[in-house]
Amino acid sequence: MSLLVRLSVSSKATLRRMTVLTALALGVAALLLMAPEGPSRLGASIAQAAGKYLDGFEDLPLMPGMSPMPGESLIFDKPGGRIVQAAAQGRVKEADVQKFYAQTMPQLGWRPVAINRFERDGEFLKIEFPRASGHTLTVRFTLSPNTPDSQAFSIK
Repeated sequence: MSLLVRLSVSSKATLRRMTVLTALALGVAALLLMAPEGPSRLGASIAQAAGKYLDGFEDLPLMPGMSPMPGESLIFDKPGGRIVQAAAQGRVKEADVQKFYAQTMPQLGWRPVAINRFERDGEFLKIEFPRASGHTLTVRFTLSPNTPDSQAFSIK
């Protein structure tokens, strides 16, 4: 007798969150395998990173080593789509951030359209590096409706 297990997903957000955790685990694994320490800290790092998202983004994982910047978030819902902006910072390298999101975002259904630019379901995501202070890198994430001018869109 076989047992049929049925998974019921109550919403699109729940399904995306499950996909995010899987993609996050794979992204962290890839980064750790390239790290000098090797994969020995893989389990602890995945557990540490799991469930960390940026304010306003239901499925944008926060790269390990980065922290959200309080007071830097903006969420604006309009009839033509939502606009979300958040920032994070950490003692990470820009190249590592680019590599993490280049590997993670396609696994979440985002299609790369340029370096640090992605689109999915009528939305456009831009990742920018506005400033670095000492060894701390700031990263800004901006989500907007995917319109012809969205490539130039940025809230300052």
